[in-house]
Amino acid sequence: MNKLLLILHTGVYLPWCMMIFIYLLHYEWFHFLSAFLYITFAGLKWSHMEHFHRPVMFWDRMFRLMEICLIIRLCVVNIFHIGWFGFATMMLTWTGVSKLSVPLKKIALESPIYCVCLLFFMSSTTSTTHHVASILLIGISIAYWKNKNTLEDEKKMISKLWVYYIMKIIEIYLVFLLEWTSSPLKSSSIVIFILFPAIYSAWAYYSLNIEDENIKDYLFNMEKLPEGYPLPLNFKHAVDNCNVAKKVFKSHSL
Repeated sequence: MNKLLLILHTGVYLPWCMMIFIYLLHYEWFHFLSAFLYITFAGLKWSHMEHFHRPVMFWDRMFRLMEICLIIRLCVVNIFHIGWFGFATMMLTWTGVSKLSVPLKKIALESPIYCVCLLFFMSSTTSTTHHVASILLIGISIAYWKNKNTLEDEKKMISKLWVYYIMKIIEIYLVFLLEWTSSPLKSSSIVIFILFPAIYSAWAYYSLNIEDENIKDYLFNMEKLPEGYPLPLNFKHAVDNCNVAKKVFKSHSL
């Protein structure tokens, strides 16, 4: 995909890495573990590779589950103010949902359930930042749920892809806002969390030699992708490392 999108999407996880480091310095072990698990599953999903003999769609579902568990944990922490209890609830939810059958697991990870979790989270806090971020996340989740990969002309499809990736970047920042606002950090610290990704993105854009990918050959096969398949940031990389993408875009991977 476009070089700018690749860099912006990489930079969006810098605040999470910084937060993990801060939790480690302050010996906030349960907050550290939850944030570490979130960014680990994010990496497994966005690498678009089949880790541990599991397909890309499996890691996409696991990342979605981890995000829901993170929101449930923050809800519990807001109510009881006990870090270990929030983490225990998070892991129990993870274990319970992951053991469900595939059809039930799919229902549990649908947008309506995600939105209900956010509504419960909103009821557990008085923070305006929490409320605004949650409302925006609900709106984005519903937009994803209604969106389908339909065959259209090239310009419209490229435009839709841009909107999809930009919304994904915004979504990750919004989830981070939920974590940051729940942390004991001062409000002024948000400046640092904004500044570092901005500096990184500017440096990477002008310093790193990343070629923009021509995706025209892939556009008209996107509707053949299975429902819920995460669109790759790098289609060629996906074809090389994912069997689903290899079959769908077979004629363009030779």
